[in-house]
Amino acid sequence: FLYRFGVMKDLGHLGGGPSAATAINDFDDVVGYSSLAASPALRRAFLYRNHQMHDLGTLPGESDSSAVGISNGGVVIGASGGHPFVYRNGVMRDVNELLDASGAGWVISEVNGISPGGLVTGKGRLNGQTRLFVLTPTSKYW
Repeated sequence: FLYRFGVMKDLGHLGGGPSAATAINDFDDVVGYSSLAASPALRRAFLYRNHQMHDLGTLPGESDSSAVGISNGGVVIGASGGHPFVYRNGVMRDVNELLDASGAGWVISEVNGISPGGLVTGKGRLNGQTRLFVLTPTSKYW
């Protein structure tokens, strides 16, 4: 649900029942995950915008996804089948595919937060060691 100005609004679900909201931006865009009608055991990342819940899909070859954050620019982050993703303008991409030369050696394993301006926090491995990071997007994709 979205609670705003003393009113609780049910955001609904993607047909399968349980859903959960995990983050909201300054424009009341909400992200999270919902079960699917066809496969209730699977969950899909959603974006709730303009009074509608949208299924964000999955990365190729994966069967589930969940969203954990959204920037004020509408960039959504989350995981699909254990791979971190970024979703923008209708396209979901693996975060590891978007790293430029400054990310050489990194393998991003999870993203867990995005600031209103688009800075991303998470966990990954660099030279075989687990590390936390703050990712500053430079790609035009973000």
